[in-house]
Amino acid sequence: KYIHDQIKKEPFFIKRFRRFFNFCFYILKSVINMRADQLKKGEIARIIHIDVEPFLKKRLFFMGVHEGGRIRYIMSSPFYDPLLFMAAGNWLLLRKDIAKQIEVEVGQ
Repeated sequence: KYIHDQIKKEPFFIKRFRRFFNFCFYILKSVINMRADQLKKGEIARIIHIDVEPFLKKRLFFMGVHEGGRIRYIMSSPFYDPLLFMAAGNWLLLRKDIAKQIEVEVGQ
C-alpha cells in the first residue's frame, strides 16, 4: 500500500516540479547576457562590457555607447552588416564584428 501511495503522489510532484522549473526558466530568461548583434528588432538592452580597442572604445563612449548605458537595436541592412542602433539619442551604424564585442543584458 505504501508504494501504491507514492505512485499516486508522483504525478503531482512531477507537475509541481515542472511548474517550478518553468518559473525558474522564465526568471532566467528575463535577464540574459548576450551580444549586441543578437538583439531582436526594437529590443532595448543595458551594456555590460565592451571588448574593443581603447581608441574605438573612446569613440563609442562619445557616441553614447558605454558600460551601464542603454542601447536599442533598430534594424539591419539587407545583408545584416552594418546594424543600426540607438544609444543616448544618437543613431549608430555599427559593423557586425564590433557589435559582437559588445556584451549586453536584456531585461526589465
